[in-house]
Amino acid sequence: MRSSATPGVFAALGLSLALAACGPKAKVPSDADLLATYQAHKPQLQAAVSDMGRGVDLVSLKGGKVVAEPKGADAVRVARLAEVLRRTGARSVAAGETGPEASPKTAVRFAFLVPGALGSKSIKGLVYDPAANPQDQVRDTDAFARRGEKARFVYVERRIDQDWYIYQWLD
Repeated sequence: MRSSATPGVFAALGLSLALAACGPKAKVPSDADLLATYQAHKPQLQAAVSDMGRGVDLVSLKGGKVVAEPKGADAVRVARLAEVLRRTGARSVAAGETGPEASPKTAVRFAFLVPGALGSKSIKGLVYDPAANPQDQVRDTDAFARRGEKARFVYVERRIDQDWYIYQWLD
């Protein structure tokens, strides 16, 4: 599997995850957990996608408080995003380009499991990805992780609704 995301997406995600990993330990979310979260909070998640990318490309929480946000970002937008993180249990949200084309599309990743949580070296969450690569798609990210893939930086997505996926990045 290859990643359809550019280095910029992972740089923003990496920063948010490094900050979020400092918080309390998280439960490893199953695909079923994330699907239930998506279904319960779909309107809020969709609104958060709309808030991302307009001067806000990263928001992270630690202990329920915002620890990362862009300088000069709209405080109201950041507060709305932080509330979505609190309600869903996500630790961070990051947006970035999904391709190098002239008018790149933006993927918005909500991280629930981050490196260091429960000894994990992987990232798992929900992603809005309008440019998802079919090569990255699997039927079950739980089964993919259990197989113990040995490749570094393996990224997979499981489609759950139109441009929405559960994603897992194994390191």
